[in-house]
Amino acid sequence: MTDGHYGPTDNYGSARVIAEHTGIRRTELIRLFIAGKIKGYQGGCDYWLDVLSLREYQLSQRETTNRS
Repeated sequence: MTDGHYGPTDNYGSARVIAEHTGIRRTELIRLFIAGKIKGYQGGCDYWLDVLSLREYQLSQRETTNRS
């Protein structure tokens, strides 16, 4: 994320900012985190999510879809 909203490492961003940048609804991002599909933590008024784990999840879903 390039807007200064960082978590404990540069790989983390707030769910709100990630939603704005990716077009994925914030509630969907939080649902993926709660389900254990992506890494993150709840801190302050938002969830902080690992952008790299979101990307890995998206890639794994494409591979699963391509195999079907």
